Amino acid sequence: MPSYASYTILAFGATSFVTGAYTLLSPSSIQSSLSLPPSSLPATRGNGLAAVAMGIYYTLAAVQENRAFFAATVPMR
Repeated sequence: MPSYASYTILAFGATSFVTGAYTLLSPSSIQSSLSLPPSSLPATRGNGLAAVAMGIYYTLAAVQENRAFFAATVPMR
């Protein structure tokens, strides 16, 4: 049975992945909701791509029950 820490990491990774995918599919809606200028489109796309990548490796760490990863990422969260 997975630990509570694993479920927490999985939830964070899934949320990050979904948010990143939404940002990549519809960057203009993210820009308008955050009141960003049109010139911020490359940064918006970059943040979306980073969120997708983060979602993938957090989900992978949760599935593997990677305790070292859990401990290393606490200060960043």
